Amino acid sequence: MQNKTLPTEQPPVFALDNYRILYENSPDMLVSVCASTTKILECNNTLVKTLNTTKNNLIGKSIFSIYHHDCIETVEDAFKNFIEDGCVNNLELLLKNETSILLKVEAVRNVYGEIIYSNSCLRDISNIKEQFTTTNHTNNLLDVDTTDDTFNNTTKRIANSLKLIKDSARTLGKHSKSNSEYTKTMQDIEHRMDTILKSLNEG
Repeated sequence: MQNKTLPTEQPPVFALDNYRILYENSPDMLVSVCASTTKILECNNTLVKTLNTTKNNLIGKSIFSIYHHDCIETVEDAFKNFIEDGCVNNLELLLKNETSILLKVEAVRNVYGEIIYSNSCLRDISNIKEQFTTTNHTNNLLDVDTTDDTFNNTTKRIANSLKLIKDSARTLGKHSKSNSEYTKTMQDIEHRMDTILKSLNEG
């Protein structure tokens, strides 16, 4: 009779250890905040590394302390809305070290439905912002090139039209020698067109 090894259930501590590893090494920054005091209750190593600090320096501090001063008002408004609605969805903010992030917040409530703390996910979008800025810069350069091309094409069309007028005036002047005044007028038109053409070519 063969002995069969039955799969054993993993002890709860194993599951907790796995959760802790995933939590600490998540690609996103994770932080839990007390709803009544705004103090940081817990955070992962990703946030610690991004801010180049330690957990001891973060836990117990106000969540507002991790944000750049330029967006503090936005953060305060978002916190007020969170207390009312229980969530914040994809709010673009700036950390104090100028890392661009996308913030998503969910409420954790007690049995009475009151918000006791929040779980927040802060996604680093610095690379996306940099690529977006680079793309916009490239597009602006292309727009300038396109504008220059349009201007040059328009100038050429005007020059061609003026040249046609000039040539027509010359032809009419040659065929109207009996009328000296008319011939003089045509020569004057030809001269003026020639002056304008030279100005366009110099520009």
